[in-house]
Amino acid sequence: MQFQNKLLTSVLFIAGCLQDLVKAHLMLAVRAEIEELKEQIKQLMVKNQQLEYENNILRSAAKPELVASLDSAVVDLDFDNGS
Repeated sequence: MQFQNKLLTSVLFIAGCLQDLVKAHLMLAVRAEIEELKEQIKQLMVKNQQLEYENNILRSAAKPELVASLDSAVVDLDFDNGS
């Protein structure tokens, strides 16, 4: 009986260690994924700023009628998408 208790205690200890290792591994994987997503967000923000800058330049060079027609087309698209 004492052997079984020691065996059970050892098994439970090992199971606890494995559980801790799995949790640690998952946390590391999640942290790595978060860092990748943060980097993607930074890149997308830079790209967005670049596109906004280019858009402003193009709008300033375009005729007002063209800009107005583009703005109304964007509004129509927003309504079509349910926004």
